[in-house]
Amino acid sequence: MFQLYNKKNISILWVNKKNKISVNFCNIDMKLKNCQFRLFYYYLNGKSKEINGKIKNVELQLVKENLKVKVSLNDFFYLLNGVEMVMKEQFGYNHNKKD
Repeated sequence: MFQLYNKKNISILWVNKKNKISVNFCNIDMKLKNCQFRLFYYYLNGKSKEINGKIKNVELQLVKENLKVKVSLNDFFYLLNGVEMVMKEQFGYNHNKKD
């Protein structure tokens, strides 16, 4: 395993044997393929655009068994920041440039 991001309660690891990315937050451990990780990034980015000044928690709907998780606004932004950093460093993604 190779640590890609680790801040607060958010950890993102590269799992070499399975060629997957492990995302750990709020007692949830997700193992994602590269394409799934990219979709997760787009999902989080879309959620961030829905945030206004009244929101204190963000509800995330994860695919497995239709799991819904509420995370604090701070934890959500740590998660989004970590996923954005991995997208940039590992995949060369530039969020200022359109795909």
